[in-house]
Amino acid sequence: MYDVTRGLRKNGSFLLNTIWEGEELAKNLPNKVKKYFAQNNITVYYINATQIAQEIGLGNRTNTILQSAFFRITGVIPVDLAVEQMKKFIVKSYGKKGEDVVNKNYAAVDRGGEYKQLTLTLHGLTCRMMQKLKTTTLHSSMK
Repeated sequence: MYDVTRGLRKNGSFLLNTIWEGEELAKNLPNKVKKYFAQNNITVYYINATQIAQEIGLGNRTNTILQSAFFRITGVIPVDLAVEQMKKFIVKSYGKKGEDVVNKNYAAVDRGGEYKQLTLTLHGLTCRMMQKLKTTTLHSSMK
């Protein structure tokens, strides 16, 4: 089994593409992984990028959704700049394939904000899902 914690730094962030949510996700994460996350103060985010890609007509192409989520989570560059640059690149890369392809990829960028946060605690390895989508927080902070 691949060690998903390898390379994670203390106080880091972890994004998982998964079909599971909240308690079900916590139940299915190996205890060793949950313990590592809790002991190292890892912020765990999850998204079902595969389902989103299928819903918007991109099949199993999840890269743009996950890239968008990454930029939103990490803040390595301002979110509005990341979205703007991603959409410019989409036009450059897919413009000749038609408006439909461009619009599907735009939707992938936008829906990358649908990730959620999973909170794990060391004591009892309990978890709770943050019910509020991060996009709500993002929009509130932009006002």
